[in-house]
Amino acid sequence: MDEEKTHSSRGDNMNETKLKTQVTAMLKKEFPDIFFWKECNMFTSGIPDIPMCVPVHIGSYDLGLFAALELKIPGSSEPDGSKIQQYQMSRIIRAKGIAEVHKSVDEVRDFILRIKQIERNYELLRR
Repeated sequence: MDEEKTHSSRGDNMNETKLKTQVTAMLKKEFPDIFFWKECNMFTSGIPDIPMCVPVHIGSYDLGLFAALELKIPGSSEPDGSKIQQYQMSRIIRAKGIAEVHKSVDEVRDFILRIKQIERNYELLRR
């Protein structure tokens, strides 16, 4: 199956570039406090599509958690990313960052909300 010409669940033509555009629009609108960029580095292979720093408040600390998103469209020939993408994501995880593959705007939204749950869970533990 051609990775650039797959149908989304809504039935329209979807490719990774379009998914990245939709994800960045959602991040800007719903999570304006997140610092992110669309990776476009032709000199380093496998870097996730959208690296970001997600602000969280834990106890008396305001912190930024490093996270990275690799975007894949449903039906991709490499649904978990290529070998080099998996390797780069494993490096992020070893450095205590968060790296995941996502296939839709809704998955990315849920991912961000899970990160932001850290604040709530910390407060619950302190009670």
